[in-house]
Amino acid sequence: MPATPSPEPHTSSSAADIDQADQSEAEAQGIQSLRDAYLCPWEAWVVNRPPSDFNEVPVVEGGSPDPEIINDETAGDPGTTHLLIDIQPVDSRPLQIKEIRIKILERTPAPTAEEATLVGLQNGQCGEPPATLDAYADLDGGADFATVTFDGGETLPQEIVDGRQLAVNLTVETRTCDCLWVPEIVWSKDGEVKTTEFRIDGKDFRTIATDGLERRAWQQDLNTLEWSEIVFDETILD
Repeated sequence: MPATPSPEPHTSSSAADIDQADQSEAEAQGIQSLRDAYLCPWEAWVVNRPPSDFNEVPVVEGGSPDPEIINDETAGDPGTTHLLIDIQPVDSRPLQIKEIRIKILERTPAPTAEEATLVGLQNGQCGEPPATLDAYADLDGGADFATVTFDGGETLPQEIVDGRQLAVNLTVETRTCDCLWVPEIVWSKDGEVKTTEFRIDGKDFRTIATDGLERRAWQQDLNTLEWSEIVFDETILD
């Protein structure tokens, strides 16, 4: 998925240090993210600003999103977050991925059409990432955790050995909330079981429902670099 701004973690400095330690521990075992590869050439967000704030394309010189409008505090993924968790052990010792679950950090009602806008920018081309294990979670409901289910015949636990690579294509969606969440990965190595909260750059994930929100989208001409308003592509919300 494109590099969607995620909100700054709502944690104390000591908790933020723990978040970074979790991320470092995951990366040290070869557990990383390929999230940037999704939805190209589209970038899309639910932005907690009214449609009247989007009479012009919200970009700065060079074509990147205007950080005054689309930033960690104002924006989240529209309805669905795609996360490709790429796992390739760093040495020859077996690494077993025992479970993935979604820990919901905060759940608030979805914004209204007067409070937020669904914004899309289309500005390039790229390929599709590989995926070997499709997983899904629904954030709606009242529980503190959302269950991760798997499509097809494969599921967890899985042991990764002999240079094997596992890519978990995780889709997390909501129809009702503005939710902060983080995946928890339960894994074991050398007989020791650990649970790691998985973040990108130490930040929580944020997914915001899109029902009823006004859509705005712009496309950049790759030759002239000029932007023009177009119809929002609803297929990127699937």
